[in-house]
Amino acid sequence: EEDSSVYKPEPIFDNIKASRKIRFSSERTKLESFKVLKTYIDSNGHMNNANYLRAAEEFLPTNFPCHEVDIVYNKEAMEGEIITPYLYSEENGIGISFENQSGETLTRIMLM
Repeated sequence: EEDSSVYKPEPIFDNIKASRKIRFSSERTKLESFKVLKTYIDSNGHMNNANYLRAAEEFLPTNFPCHEVDIVYNKEAMEGEIITPYLYSEENGIGISFENQSGETLTRIMLM
């Protein structure tokens, strides 16, 4: 059995949390859909988790002062899938959710 105590997070990632739930209370705004490219895929055959955050960054206002990120992963995206992002202007930051073509939520990200 592997000892997980030897793995320490890098300081840059100290403020990124994987949560169980993120709920948005504001109205959502549909953003431009994008296709999951081959370069987004990891060794498990689906979109690498870090690429959801990279995609979310594309929709943030210029110079958005992000100090904390909270992420919930719900479902994997596969190569070739079309993902539709939705933006939420929340009191404590900006929320972004990604949905597949069936309307299933893939991930929710809260940037504060």
